[in-house]
Amino acid sequence: MPPGRSTATDADPRIQGFLGVTIAHPHLKRAENDLRLRIRQPAGAALVLLCGPTGVGKTTLIERTIRETNRELLPTLEADPDRLGIVSLRVMASEVSTFSWRDLYLRTLHALAEPFAGDVPAGMITEKELQSMKRQRATVADVRERLISVLRVRRPAAVVWDESQHIALNLRPVHVVQQMEIMKSLANESGVLILAGTYDLVRLRNLNGQLSRRSHDIHFPRYRAEDPREREIFDAFVRQLISRVPMATVGLEKRLDDIYARTLGCVGNLKGWLTLALAHALAQDHRRLEWRHLQETGKSKDQVMQMAMEIAGGEQTYADEDLSLEDVQKLLLPGSPMDRTPPGRRESSRRRRPGERNPARDPAGRGAIAEFIGVP
Repeated sequence: MPPGRSTATDADPRIQGFLGVTIAHPHLKRAENDLRLRIRQPAGAALVLLCGPTGVGKTTLIERTIRETNRELLPTLEADPDRLGIVSLRVMASEVSTFSWRDLYLRTLHALAEPFAGDVPAGMITEKELQSMKRQRATVADVRERLISVLRVRRPAAVVWDESQHIALNLRPVHVVQQMEIMKSLANESGVLILAGTYDLVRLRNLNGQLSRRSHDIHFPRYRAEDPREREIFDAFVRQLISRVPMATVGLEKRLDDIYARTLGCVGNLKGWLTLALAHALAQDHRRLEWRHLQETGKSKDQVMQMAMEIAGGEQTYADEDLSLEDVQKLLLPGSPMDRTPPGRRESSRRRRPGERNPARDPAGRGAIAEFIGVP
């Protein structure tokens, strides 16, 4: 960068102001209402899986939920100082092949810890005790038991583990059942345990039938281009967000198709992209935000294609879960997975005609996705 040019950083008040902009949109409102309802009334499902594509805005949803729920709980929390509202932390990716539950438990304890060094009520944990546990290399079982005891005293409204797909991606199959049971126990003690992450979280739920019955899914989707109403909402959101950029913009409203193609209808991706472009323009002392600034800071074609493939797989998972009365009737027919009739008493199945295919789902090709999202 030539001498004399300024360098915009995240500390720049214009960037900070734009980062603070939140525009409520239908998918965000719907997911927030569902999440707050599950916190107030778990209805036997103390474990909540909040799933959606990368960049859809899950962190914004969590922040809004924490703010509004803690505001609702303020009279209760003031009357009972031992209690906590919603406690949130981010699950860290493991540096090794297996997930570190010990690290997650310690970080959860840190979020629950009493910051003051003086006397605290029995059962609570202080930062001093937490540091001692780390130094003495307390076992994962010891840390887990201490976590459960602290949860019983602090009784948070909910515990949120954001980026929980790291658990699913690094969970060893041999430990699946045990860890799922432990997670269920933690959910019971924490009021509600919320696992937020990408579509990889769905595989966690499907690993254990009892966990599936005791959990609730909240799908936070993107805006789909094939639905005219959803595309209209997304375009309106783009225009609103552009209008909040703290500098003049030129011609961005004419690039709605290009913006959709690079964000895949995920509002979080859009917000992050505009923030990077804004910082890029400010760093060069430009007075206007133009399309070239977005081109220079946008995701590459390969990155967009990878995101599209992951979204397609995740959305298909939820599409497959749409269950009709006809589906149930088919499950109960003789020969179905639900049929308990001894094999010898079943009628022979219909033989396929010559040339008739086995039942199978046609795979979605890369070319079809590329054509759909319009990536050049």
